[in-house]
Amino acid sequence: MSVIYQSFENTVLRGYDEDLHLLLMGKTGSGKSAAGNTIFDGRVFESQNSSSSVTKTCKAHTDVVHNRSVTVIDTPDFRFSTHTDFDSDSELKRALRLCSPGAHVILLILPLSTFTEHEKGFIDWFEQKFGAEALRFTLVLFTHADQRHMRSLGEMIRANPQLSDFINRCGQRYHEFNIKAPANRRQVTELMEKIDRLVTENRNSRYTLEKMQETDRRREEKERVEVERRERDHQTTLDRIRRDTEIRVRMEYEALCEERRDSAFKRFVKLHKNIILVVVSAVTLIIVLAVIFSP
Repeated sequence: MSVIYQSFENTVLRGYDEDLHLLLMGKTGSGKSAAGNTIFDGRVFESQNSSSSVTKTCKAHTDVVHNRSVTVIDTPDFRFSTHTDFDSDSELKRALRLCSPGAHVILLILPLSTFTEHEKGFIDWFEQKFGAEALRFTLVLFTHADQRHMRSLGEMIRANPQLSDFINRCGQRYHEFNIKAPANRRQVTELMEKIDRLVTENRNSRYTLEKMQETDRRREEKERVEVERRERDHQTTLDRIRRDTEIRVRMEYEALCEERRDSAFKRFVKLHKNIILVVVSAVTLIIVLAVIFSP
């Protein structure tokens, strides 16, 4: 074993009095269970290539990794599960209880070769459900490293603005795994080194169920405020429409009344004009007759 391996394996991280708890998160086919198996160098989680989720419930496994007790919680696909009886919220709470009092690190598993709308949808769900607080506990683990060809991992990340932005929000913490080469222990050593640094940065704090519930509470409060705002805006719109309608109806009514008054006056003038003409004609006729028949 090389010196670097010996020095790492003989190092005891200060502040560790309990198991190191790692929570695996990812969508179906990302390689969550295989990543857990690679960490432990054994088949402790059911894993196979499948388009449907193999893992249906959360499962925790504890073993020694580099002379340290490590507990990994494997999880189902909380976002895109195809199981009709799957209760996402209940199972997610169970996952966090399994790593009680909380997860030191959330390993968010993404396939290295693709970053589709499904992957984007999953990390959007992850940020919404776990909250911004979770990102300081998150390390992105890219699986299927065997599929990478010419470009480096950094180049592949930078080529995708959405992925690059998410990695930045996670503090540029990422690692790659070749889950088809579990015997490659160097990749596990490097992952554990990055985990050590993250745990030290967070002063051995954990992401807990209470943090997620607080995120839920804040989201529900935000949604309640938003609903109330939309209702106020809707009521304001209705009030404006009602006022505008009342003004328009009143103006149309007044215009109609004015039109009717004008029409009545014109009829009145026309009628009296005709009467005057008749009277004038009659008087004229009388005068003419009087002149004709005067002695």
